[in-house]
Amino acid sequence: MGTFILLFIGCGSGFIDQRHNITLVGIAFAWGLTVMVVIYTLGHISGAHINPAVTIAFAVTGWFPWKQVKIAK
Repeated sequence: MGTFILLFIGCGSGFIDQRHNITLVGIAFAWGLTVMVVIYTLGHISGAHINPAVTIAFAVTGWFPWKQVKIAK
């Protein structure tokens, strides 16, 4: 879910820039604010791992408990 939100808003800001000229700074703010919001809202679920591959890699190496890895069915 976090990856979807990040890519939807972050990449969407590039499309908005073409139409409304929000500049590179505006795009950077969109990415940064998106990361902040995703971490605040979903961080308690995954330890702020936005990319599920990071969560699985941490679980494999033992840096993250397997019981907290939630796999969608």
